[in-house]
Amino acid sequence: MKILIFCILALVSLRLYTFHEPLERDITTYSVIANEMLNGRALYSELWDHKPPLLYYSYLVSQVLFGYNELSVFILNIGSSILSLIAIFLVTRILNGDSRFSCLVWTVLSGSLGIEGNQPNVEVFINASLLWGLYFSLSSKNFLAGISFVAASLYKQIAILFPFFILPILYLCFKKKEILLKTILLGITTWGVTFLAYGDPFFKCVFVYNSSYAGSLIDNLLKGFVSLTPAFATALLPCSIAALCGLYFSENKVRILLLGILVSAFFMFSLPGKFYPHYYQLFLPFICLAVGSAPKVLAIASLLFTVLLEAPNYILTPDDWSVKKYGEVFLRSKEMGLKLKSALPPETLLYQFGAETGLYFYSKLSPVSGVFYDYPLMYGPFKEELSKRVERDLIGEIVVINRSLSGCNHSEDLSEPGFKVYICKR
Repeated sequence: MKILIFCILALVSLRLYTFHEPLERDITTYSVIANEMLNGRALYSELWDHKPPLLYYSYLVSQVLFGYNELSVFILNIGSSILSLIAIFLVTRILNGDSRFSCLVWTVLSGSLGIEGNQPNVEVFINASLLWGLYFSLSSKNFLAGISFVAASLYKQIAILFPFFILPILYLCFKKKEILLKTILLGITTWGVTFLAYGDPFFKCVFVYNSSYAGSLIDNLLKGFVSLTPAFATALLPCSIAALCGLYFSENKVRILLLGILVSAFFMFSLPGKFYPHYYQLFLPFICLAVGSAPKVLAIASLLFTVLLEAPNYILTPDDWSVKKYGEVFLRSKEMGLKLKSALPPETLLYQFGAETGLYFYSKLSPVSGVFYDYPLMYGPFKEELSKRVERDLIGEIVVINRSLSGCNHSEDLSEPGFKVYICKR
């Protein structure tokens, strides 16, 4: 228990270090949607995005409790990370591993700069839900296990692959015979209610658009093997080696379970076909649990090497973290959003042709249209339909904001990310 308390305190300290890092565009998109839902706009039919609904409701609840600000985002990240840490501690003990090493690995790696783990993208919620589903399954708390697995799928539907691989293993190797049926029934019921609640707009956003977004699933799986290299050649490498050794030294049924977790992580990582750095977070449950079964000397050595790799990042400023991960785009987005906030009254409605939703978040100005970033306007099966919707929404007085407000010297090409900003007053 002492190691768990130590790791929680360390997690909070490490996350606080980058509290003021400019938020990445996915994070600000979820935040803006949650805020607009609180303002009365409808998800999917008015507010366009392509994730299942639980993600936005998580942001919404945090905003109700902590406000529409960086604190509500921070709470989501640290809260989900602590939940995952506790689940790793409990599962490792059930699997007869050394929970000290599993927890320490999570503490060091879960917020790694290289996998963008210090901000709450969807993977932090998936990992927390799946790890608790695994713990409840091993503890024969079948209903809670089913709820956890279904919750993971409501963050991103690809997460259903975890119970697809894991539940048969629990049935055959751990004699957990009722979880599979209860999870299936809960999943059918919950997703059925979700379809009824959101209707055709939900189906178009979450399934039709995403199938176009992903492309060929077979090609994605093949590309997945090649795409493993970048992250595993850096901070994840030492603990990944220890995890593979832990896999070898595990007892048979634990080894089969860990292999199932690894394979499911690979499928979840590969099938969307984009291989963004934050997708690598999906391998962390396997790495942490497997290191718990590794020889003590190897586990310690892998932790020390990982700390040496991660430590230089904590000499950098929070802004440097953002630049190292993404370039300067989110620094500029935050800067201009704050300038808009100070220059314009709060009832002003904003629209920007680009992908930098941080302009809305930092300015605290509502988007004129519910389709408030340009990806679905440029790609995918609904680009013409959504473009017409945006054209209809852009009514009222139009004021063009000079690009110099952003402090950048870029061309006026609208294909560049963000900063061609229109202010619409009604």
